[in-house]
Amino acid sequence: MKAYYAANKEEYQRKGDLSKLFDPKQYFLNLARSRSRALGLAFNLTYETMPEIPDRCPVFGFPLELGVARGRLLPNSVTLDRIEPDKGYTQGNVQFLSWRANELKRNGTLEEFEHYNYMCAKPTFVAIDSNVLDTYV
Repeated sequence: MKAYYAANKEEYQRKGDLSKLFDPKQYFLNLARSRSRALGLAFNLTYETMPEIPDRCPVFGFPLELGVARGRLLPNSVTLDRIEPDKGYTQGNVQFLSWRANELKRNGTLEEFEHYNYMCAKPTFVAIDSNVLDTYV
């Protein structure tokens, strides 16, 4: 099977991307089930208990998109986030975020977030217009 996958990798990736378009919620449910098994995490989600995928990132407000570009997630790609990672993929512990928000959550330290908040509160900080942000991502 590995040899067949290696020979048809692009086809598998294309089919994976297309499956998101048919039923993205089911795609993320299957992905969560698979990841919970691989990581030994709790899992009790069903299609009905999965949150709805929002149109915009709840953290940054820019439009969310399904799929990937050249095999990589984009800053505005939809990801399923475990609110408290140790609790696994359980009801009430998952949310949909942009990849960018999820990545910052994963790698950010308290000091980095405090510094970011400090810089944003400075009078010289210029906020990005949401229309400009929409064209950026």
